[in-house]
Order: sequence, then structure tokens, then C-alpha cells
Amino acid sequence: MASMWNHFSPRVYVGLALCFPFDDSGDNRVRAERHIRESLDRLARARPHLTDRLHVDSHGFVTSRRCPDLGIPLDVLPHDQITLGNYTKKNDDAGDDYNEHKRAGFPPRLFVDSKYSLCGALSERAAEAVPVARVGLKFVRNGLYLVLHLHHSMFDGCSISTFVECFAAHTRQEQMPTVEYPPEQLFPDPPAVRTSRYVAAQSHGHEGITPDEQVQQVDFACSLSQCPEYTILADRSGPTQPKLDPRAAVSLEQIPRTGKIFVFRNDRLRVLQQSIRDELGTAEKMPSAYTALAALTWAHAARARIRHESYLPPTTTYLDRASQDSTDDQDTSTTVSLWNCYNCRPHMNNQHRHQHQHHHPVQPAESIGTAVLPLVTKLPSAAVLAACGSKGALARRLVPHIQSTIGGVDGAYIRRRQRAMDASPDPRLVGVDYDPRDPAVLHFNTWRHFAGADQAWDIPGVGAQVQMQEQAQGRQADAVRRVHGEWNLGTALVLPAKKGAEVQELFVSLSEDAMMALCEDEEWMGWVDRVVG
Repeated sequence: MASMWNHFSPRVYVGLALCFPFDDSGDNRVRAERHIRESLDRLARARPHLTDRLHVDSHGFVTSRRCPDLGIPLDVLPHDQITLGNYTKKNDDAGDDYNEHKRAGFPPRLFVDSKYSLCGALSERAAEAVPVARVGLKFVRNGLYLVLHLHHSMFDGCSISTFVECFAAHTRQEQMPTVEYPPEQLFPDPPAVRTSRYVAAQSHGHEGITPDEQVQQVDFACSLSQCPEYTILADRSGPTQPKLDPRAAVSLEQIPRTGKIFVFRNDRLRVLQQSIRDELGTAEKMPSAYTALAALTWAHAARARIRHESYLPPTTTYLDRASQDSTDDQDTSTTVSLWNCYNCRPHMNNQHRHQHQHHHPVQPAESIGTAVLPLVTKLPSAAVLAACGSKGALARRLVPHIQSTIGGVDGAYIRRRQRAMDASPDPRLVGVDYDPRDPAVLHFNTWRHFAGADQAWDIPGVGAQVQMQEQAQGRQADAVRRVHGEWNLGTALVLPAKKGAEVQELFVSLSEDAMMALCEDEEWMGWVDRVVG
């Protein structure tokens, strides 16, 4: 479907790695590389838009150019280079052997390294256009890592799943129908004439710009003010990048950060869900595992961060509240916020069908592009911190507010944000109103049902594991992991899992001090089955 959201998605690559055992014998590495290249070529022919290269016009809007001759790039690590990421072998750690990686649970530090830091920034020069998709192939002893880098301008969780599903099918040499999205559908023209003079106008008043441009700037500012999670980035560092506090003495890069995977058993999460329901009253509907885990993580991550992080100017009294475990819910002088991602596709699909019900257009059934909005739940810091030691506070304060935030999204909510984006003179002006160094912020998202954990792949050397339709065989990845150039700060992601998985893996990234505190938090660890990393 045509959507302006692709213009306003972060201009970064989303990275993930699929982990496979691999038989190193003979020429299997050469055969595997050749087969993956051929599969990507077939994928490019069946989905020509996956060969697109992206750059921007002078107003910051994305321009897509179809490049079938260039295809989907495949980067292969030299065969004699078998280390992965910044992982160094220690006596008590997994080394460079896949089986050891698997026994260690595929710790996240395997997949965080500067070599994964692909620049997704879009230039105004067409010669510097970047591909919408890149694939990497890494061999380790007894293993293969298939690394996907997909540009966020065209890929969110749903469309990543589509890419993985189609790619896997082509490794199995299944016949796939050709589906092509024209560039003007992926990146539709802006609804109005744009101006790139907004930043200058902010600094120098309205001199030198036309009355129409003045009206547009006022309209943009007014429209964006109706969406409090967004803010204007006068330096055009967006779109949807955080607004960094210039007063901070420490840059994000200077903060020692790390990440771990906290594994939760489903039966323990059901106990948590039931205890929340009991606190709310048996007439209440059972909260989802997502909501329960988000509330639990919010409370304990906030306490760890507030006690051990102070990278921004001291404008709040978080530390006093954290140390006293205050329960004064009436004190709203400081707040903490939980940022969730919301999939707007159901609303957008309904709107599209309503607008075109008399035209009966033929629409591809699969997902492409982005349709995700940020949702923010804010509460007094005392209320959130109190939930660390009280199931009652967790149930009565956090869970209902998270449910209310998610349940409050409707057509009007989405249209307000659509109007703000439509009014923007330049997508790079649109930012999100938080600083990742703020200890009062946590981003919580789920990919549990995304990224194709159930897809079967047929790759030489990987071996067959599951029987597919029409006698085709394949093997599912042992695990799916996020790939980063560096550690995040204040984020939590439920990793992809196979259907029927008995656990949920929560990948949390914090400062080193806050992570140590979280791992020593007995109330938090009481719910955790094990820690990876």
C-alpha cells in the first residue's frame, strides 16, 4: 500500500542473524555461498523492488531507483577468518566453534561489532544510493551465520518476516509468484510543495520565505504539537531520531554499555499473568504475556537505570526516590516512560479498503514497507519503582496504563500523526522526544512472531531437518539474533521464537552498571529462568 510512513522511518539498517549448524567438510562452503547467491538472484527476479537503491531529494524525501542489474548484495567473510563479532575466547567462554556458541545460548556479544555498522544514512547524491537489502554470510567452525541487513525505510517487523519467508523459499527452489511494488507506491510523492528552508526560518525568522512557506511551517509545528511523542529536530538529524540534550557531559559513545538475554519460561509468565489478574479482580481479562513482561521489565530496568545512570544534567530527584522506594503515587514531579512499537497495518488496511472499495484494486497480500508508530506510557517514577517489590502496584498501576495506551490507538490517533507527517517540509525535521541517556526511558518491543524463526532453509552443508510440502526439505535456524554495530542503551526486545517455544528470550541493553544491578535484582531474577551473555 502507498504510505508516507516509509519516508519517516529511521534511516538505518535493521540487522539480524540466523544461526545454522554447518558441515565444513569438502567444498561445502563454496557450494553454500554459490547456492545463496543463486537464491538471492531468484529472489530479486521475483521481487524486483528488493534491488532498489535509496537516496533523498533536496527536501529529505526518499527516492527509490530500481537496479535489477545490481541485485541484492552478498558479502562473504573470507574463509580463513572464523572469528565472529568482538568475541574473544576465554577459558570459561565459548570460542570460535558453533557448537560452543550454541551451548552458550548464542550470547548477544557474538553479534555486536563495529563491522556490522552499515551506514544507512541517505545522501542527496544518487551516486551514493544505498541498497534496501544486503546479505552477509559468515562461516565459523561447524556453523554458518546468515546475516540480513534491511533498510528501515522499507522494512519493519512484518516486512522483515516477508523478506525472510521469500528468501527461505528460494533456497528451497520453490516457485514463487512475481510481486513488484513500483517506487511511487513505496515512496509516494509528498502531498504538498515542500521547502527546505525550515531550519533557516527557525534561526532567522521568516525573512526570505514566501507566505505559503510560512503557512506550511506553522501548520507543521501545530500538527506535530498534537503528537507529544514527536519533536522538531532543527538540525535535520532525523527522521525519528532522538532529540539529544546538548547539555550532557557524556556522549552516548562514551557510556560503557552491554547486553544480555533474560530467558523466561512460559509457565512462569503465566503465573505472573494470573497474579496480575488476581490483583485486579477475577472479572478482569487475563493480561497478555507481552503486557505482563513489559510492565515487569519497565519497573526493574527503571530502578536499575535510575540508581546507576546519571549522564544527563541533574534536573530530577530520581535517585532519592529509587533509594527510598517511595510509594507516593500522587507525586508527579518526575515521570518515567515506556516506549512501545505499535503495528498500524490493521487500521491502515481498513482505511485503504474503505477508500478504494469501489475501485477493487489488485493489492499484493504480503507486507512491505513500514507501518509502526511509537506509543508512550508515562507514570510518576514513584509508582513505577514501587512495582518492583509489589505485585499489587505492578497490577494496579503499570498494567492498566500500558493496556490503556495500546487500546487508545484508533483511526483518529493515526490520522493525527499522518497529518503531521504530511505537513512536514522535510522528514529529517521529525524526531522522537527522548534522549537514550535518560534513565527514565525504556524501549520495549517484540519480534517474537517476526523474522521467520519457523522458516525452513535448504542450504548445502546445513542439512535437512523438517519435511516441507511437495517433498522439499529444509532446516530451521537454531536461533535468530539481533545484529548491531554497537550496544544500545535502555532497550528491551523479545527475540523471534518458533511456534510452540516454551520460553521467551528478552534481549536487554543497558549501561554496564545498570546491567550489573539488574542481574543482582533478586525480585527480577526470581522470574528469570536463566541469563545468556
